[in-house]
Amino acid sequence: MHNQKSLTIVGTPVSAAHLSEQLDGALVKLRQEIDAMVDSLGEAGVTPPGFQAFTTGLREASAAAALEAWVAVVEAADPVTPMIEHDGQELRFRGSATKQWLSPFGLAEVSRRYYAGEARRGCVVPLDTMLGMVGRYMTPEVEEMVAFASSAMTPCEVEQIMGKALPVAPSPTAIKRTIRDVGEFLERNKVSVEERIAASSPLSAEGSNLVVSWDGVMVPLRGERETTWKEAGVGRVSIYSEPSVDDGKPSVIDSRYFARMPEPGMPALLEQVVACVAGVGAQRRFDHVAVICDGKDSIWNSAERNREFAGAVFILDFYHASQTLSAVADAIFGKGTNEARRWHERRCDLLQLKEDAIMKLLRTLRRYEKELPLGSDERDVVRRAVKHFKKNRRRMRYAEFIAMGLPIGSGQIESAAKNIVQARLKRSGMRWSIDGGQHVLNIRTRVKDERWDTAWETYMASRTAA
Repeated sequence: MHNQKSLTIVGTPVSAAHLSEQLDGALVKLRQEIDAMVDSLGEAGVTPPGFQAFTTGLREASAAAALEAWVAVVEAADPVTPMIEHDGQELRFRGSATKQWLSPFGLAEVSRRYYAGEARRGCVVPLDTMLGMVGRYMTPEVEEMVAFASSAMTPCEVEQIMGKALPVAPSPTAIKRTIRDVGEFLERNKVSVEERIAASSPLSAEGSNLVVSWDGVMVPLRGERETTWKEAGVGRVSIYSEPSVDDGKPSVIDSRYFARMPEPGMPALLEQVVACVAGVGAQRRFDHVAVICDGKDSIWNSAERNREFAGAVFILDFYHASQTLSAVADAIFGKGTNEARRWHERRCDLLQLKEDAIMKLLRTLRRYEKELPLGSDERDVVRRAVKHFKKNRRRMRYAEFIAMGLPIGSGQIESAAKNIVQARLKRSGMRWSIDGGQHVLNIRTRVKDERWDTAWETYMASRTAA
């Protein structure tokens, strides 16, 4: 990409009078076409088909007039000069060349002056540099539409929807290039993008508790011979309100999302999550910082080793604990029996109401374990639950956590895993490369946590930055 600040142009733009004549001509033509359409509508009578035809015709005529005016203004910005200075070298005018740019008004044919040195090796097109269009096919507005839509749709679907919205739709190939360009930029500039987000669209200043979660979700990867499935990671950093007076539960005020394609141990995901926690922690204090995750040792080991979580409240996802208890109830009382259901419900209630419930539950489970036949599957289920709950007993003080105004479930991160990763990367027939999937996730996370505008502004600034 050419450096705009190293480009010096001294020249004469097209005269304002000449440009005004061109614009007036486009407006006169548009007015004539509108008059003809109105006359036609009046002669045929207002009917649903006639109204639709009028709307379509007006849209097409407006786009054609806008395209003509747009090209005239753009070309008028190209200074007429015999020489420019670029990177300390004098380059001379060598001719004009036409390039196609896909604009919101249609496919434009833009004539631009180009310059080269005596050796004529490579050339510089000042207009492209001035407009941030060096090496680009789509104008920024169209490119943003493509990137934004690609967070939710495949390239072919983006082509179809943009064909309904614009006079000319970009091809799937051009759409894939946009996903690559924007996704690569967001990946390569993670730190600077996050700094800009923290400065211009930080997490809400409301709320009293910061809650952090991360989890894995399987995604299909493109193998040499067949599809392989590996675990991608999703992280969430959220600010919660005080418990509601209606149901006594806190609610999410604002969230940031992060997602990474499969990597052993999720180090890159954790790095982004921790950086976000550190950034928001440097700006304000919270009553509590909590980490809510499932029972994987790898997750808890990572959390406990990280200094940013020193003093944090660690919570074993209540839903995960409830599932384990449900399996225990079936093992003790019989799968699907009313007694198993009632016992399970009672124990879940006690865990949320009584601060010493986990210790009493462990004693109860040890007793049932001894009563079940040696070597039976049922006894093994209870034994594993005892081991699991004993290891996590500090993270299962649910009544205490509720009294602190904290959520106790990781439903939000599980929802994020489904909404951010599964809904986009696990559609029928999809297979991904690590880079390709990451490009999409980089875009999708910024859309989903409502920081897309800042991310896009950072990307656009890079197109003309020094």
